[in-house]
Amino acid sequence: MPATLPVGESSPAFAIQAAATVEASFTLGLRYVLGVRTIEGSVDADTRIFSPQGETAVPVHLAITRTSVPASGAFEIPATGNAPRLSFTRPGAGRVTADRFTLHLVPKDADGNLAGPGRVDVPCTLNGGQDNTVAPFEITPAKAAPTPSATASHSASASAPASASPATTPPESDAPAAATSPAPPPPSSAPAASAPAAPPAPAAGILLHRRSKRRATPGPSA
Repeated sequence: MPATLPVGESSPAFAIQAAATVEASFTLGLRYVLGVRTIEGSVDADTRIFSPQGETAVPVHLAITRTSVPASGAFEIPATGNAPRLSFTRPGAGRVTADRFTLHLVPKDADGNLAGPGRVDVPCTLNGGQDNTVAPFEITPAKAAPTPSATASHSASASAPASASPATTPPESDAPAAATSPAPPPPSSAPAASAPAAPPAPAAGILLHRRSKRRATPGPSA
């Protein structure tokens, strides 16, 4: 059983193990008078939960493991089961108690048939002055709801301005800033491909001489 349980949370599933002791004086009668060789069945436990919110009855049902009756001496009849899930609304100290048990026994002979008196219910009570507390536990305050982490908030705010500014390089690019500057001009020895080629000097002189001669020739007389 957990030692602590927060308010509002269900208790985890856990196993319950119990045992009933059969005294040696009954062993002889079971085996040699009634012919009982094995005992199986179930157990109903009257358990209660005490907590700051009050008292709650929580019946528990256990299954008896098939047990062989020895030739002599005392022996135990074990039983196992699962605890029901519980939750509480107020913090504080709590405890589980057990007051009464009822064993529903099924005695069988060596062939697996009912033996002796057949099915029988055996009530069990506590001895006078016996402590009936099975286990104490503590109910703690409810757990606080988690808050957003500072790292996540900082990352979200830091990424917003970066997405608004124009990017000079493609996304996820590691290119240096110098890559955005224009390429250097070609060497001076290489002629520019877009500039028109100048005519040779002699050809230019002949063209100007012809134009001046045409202008000097008088037109026909009226």
